[in-house]
Amino acid sequence: MAGAANESYGHRAEKFISSCRHRRLITHDVFMKSDNCRVLSSLRAVRLFLAPKWPSALRAEQQRQGSYVPALDGLRGLAVLLVVLFHAAAPPFQGGFVGVDMFFVLSGYLITNLLLQEYQQQGRIDFGRFYLRRFLRLMPALLFMTATFALVASWQLEGEPLRQALGEIPWAVSYLANWARAWDLIPMFYLVHTWSLAIEEQFYLLWPVVLLWTARKGGAGWTLGLALVLALASWAWRIVLTLDGAAVTRLYNGLDTRADALMWGCALSAWIRHGLAWRNMRWLGLLSVGALLTLLLCACLLDLLSQSLYLGAGTGAAWLTAILILDLAKNPASLLRRIFECKPLVLLGVLSYGVYLWHYTVYMFLFRQGVDWTCIRTWGTAAALLLAFISWRWVERPCLQLKAKWGSSTGRTFSRSS
Repeated sequence: MAGAANESYGHRAEKFISSCRHRRLITHDVFMKSDNCRVLSSLRAVRLFLAPKWPSALRAEQQRQGSYVPALDGLRGLAVLLVVLFHAAAPPFQGGFVGVDMFFVLSGYLITNLLLQEYQQQGRIDFGRFYLRRFLRLMPALLFMTATFALVASWQLEGEPLRQALGEIPWAVSYLANWARAWDLIPMFYLVHTWSLAIEEQFYLLWPVVLLWTARKGGAGWTLGLALVLALASWAWRIVLTLDGAAVTRLYNGLDTRADALMWGCALSAWIRHGLAWRNMRWLGLLSVGALLTLLLCACLLDLLSQSLYLGAGTGAAWLTAILILDLAKNPASLLRRIFECKPLVLLGVLSYGVYLWHYTVYMFLFRQGVDWTCIRTWGTAAALLLAFISWRWVERPCLQLKAKWGSSTGRTFSRSS
C-alpha cells in the first residue's frame, strides 16, 4: 500500500512538473528525492508572474489540498483599496466604507470554516489554540503601530493634543474603540479606524463558543440556522434603532448593529459545510460579475449618513460579498477568479491588515500637521504602504510562523491573510 501511494504521488508530481514546463514557468531544474519519487525537493524555480498564467494543474493541486485560494486575498485587497480611497477622500469613492463590510463577511466565512473543520475532524474545538492564533495574527502588528504612533506623537505634539492622542491608545489595544465611538466615551481622531478591529475581536471572542454549541446540537445545519437568525436579528435591531433616530455613530460602530455582516459570512460557510451547493456554476459566475459591479457602484454612491445604508443597503453589500466569496472559492468556472488572482491585488490583500492599520493614522497625523490633502493622498499613501510592508516583513510574518505551530488541525487555510 505504501509503495503504491508513493508511486501515485510521484506520478502526480511528474504530471505537475510536465504541465509547468509546458507553460515555461520553470527556469531551473526540479528534481525528485529517492528512487520512488516520494518528495519534490524544490519548487523554488516556479515563476508566477501573474496568477492568470498559473497552469490548471497547479490550481487543481491547490484546490485538491485545500491549501490556499489566492482570489480571496485578492478580494481582501479590493476591500482595503476601497477603504483607503474612502479615507483619502478620493472621488468618486464616497461609499468606499463598504470595504469594511466586505472584510466582515470574509472574516465570518473563514473563521467559521476553520472552526467547523476542526470540529468535524476532531470532535472538539481547542479554544486556547484558537485564541492564541488570533492573538498572534492581530495583536503584534497593532502594538507595533500604536507604539510607533506614541513615539512620533510624543515627539511632535505636546500639552492637551498629546494627552488626547495618547488617550486613544488604550481603547485601540483593548479592542473597545467601537464602543468608545458608539457611546461617545472619548473623542478619537488618530486611531478611530480601530473600531472595526474591535468588532472583529469581539466576534472572535463569542462566536467559537456559540458555534461549538450548535455543532454539538446538529452540526453545520444548526450553525447555519443560528447564523441566519442572528444576522436577521442584528439587521432588524439596526432598523429599529434607525427609525427611532439613533445617532449614526451608534448605528455604525455597535457590535449588535454590525454583526449581520459577520453572520452572513458564517451562514455561507455553514451552508457549504452542510453539503448544500449552487448547482449551476455558470450562472453563479455571471451573478458574481453583477455582484462585483454593484459593489463598485455602492462604493461610489452610498452615503455614510444616509438612513438607507442602515435600513438595507449595508446588508445588500454583505450579500453581494457573499456571492463573490462563493464564486471565487467554490466555482471552477469563475469568470472573476483571474481578476482577483492578479499579483498586485493578491499582494495588497496579503498586506491588507498592515495597510488598514497604518493608512488612517498616517493620513490624520499629516492632516493635523497642516499637510495638503493632495500630498497626503500621494506621500501619505506611499508612507502607509511602506510601513505596512515593514510591519508584515518584520512583525507579522515572524508571528505568523509562530502561529503556524498552532495552526488549523486540518492544515487548510483559504487566505494567507486570515
